[in-house]
Amino acid sequence: MLDEIRDANVVHFAGHGVSVPDRPLESALVVAPAGDASCVTASDIVPLRLEHVALVFLSTCGSASGARQRDGVQNLVTAFLAAGAPTVVASMDEVEDRSAGSFAMAFHRHFANSRDAASALRDATRELELKRQNRADVRIFVIGGTRDFLAH
Repeated sequence: MLDEIRDANVVHFAGHGVSVPDRPLESALVVAPAGDASCVTASDIVPLRLEHVALVFLSTCGSASGARQRDGVQNLVTAFLAAGAPTVVASMDEVEDRSAGSFAMAFHRHFANSRDAASALRDATRELELKRQNRADVRIFVIGGTRDFLAH
């Protein structure tokens, strides 16, 4: 999976995530059934060179959650940012699979049109709220990064 991440323009991971607030570098994306290479940890992600990646989208429960450290909240989002990804969209809490899928499709459709993650996040949230999707699931996705925010 790390090779695919290194070569991607947009990274989208939909699956199970594990947040380890007291040891944030052990927070992980579960990529296979239990075994030796079943997880990609934050410590695996940090050394990647991802400056060429336009966007990382983590459709996993709690990928943006974590305990406050001296340097701020550390989690999978900050691991991708440290690796050079400019923008990461992730969830703050648990999210139901169907709602996450609907949100991801709406987000990517808006992102393809605008190439602006902040606008795509806003527009996807509004779209699903108008369709009366589960508001709690829609509103838990957040954005982290610098490039989109500095442009506005």
